[in-house]
Amino acid sequence: MGLGKKKTTTKSGTESYGELCAEINNYTEVYREKNESIKTTTKYFDREFEDKDLKKELVKELMKFPWLNKSDIYKVAQHIIKDATKFELYSALPNDMKEYFVKEQLNECNPYVSSFDFGGGD
Repeated sequence: MGLGKKKTTTKSGTESYGELCAEINNYTEVYREKNESIKTTTKYFDREFEDKDLKKELVKELMKFPWLNKSDIYKVAQHIIKDATKFELYSALPNDMKEYFVKEQLNECNPYVSSFDFGGGD
């Protein structure tokens, strides 16, 4: 009886190769997942930069309307930007329809409130 000696089993080359391939496959899968995560993050930041450029472009275009003052430009820009659908629609509209769209958005920002007093009070 030998002291301290463990019985070792030797693996065949095929078994070792199979284990190595399985281990490499695990690392490859993790790499793919991380790569997808990086791609998603990159798309997010690309979209953020693109949105900033589009917002600047919107303000530049609104400044071209001589009937809008600075306060109206600010209100309309905020109103359009906060709604992704309106923001995308404005960008897609041909130039001749943008003025109508902006007037409509301005009316939504400044709803008409009648100052007429019907005299129904005290």
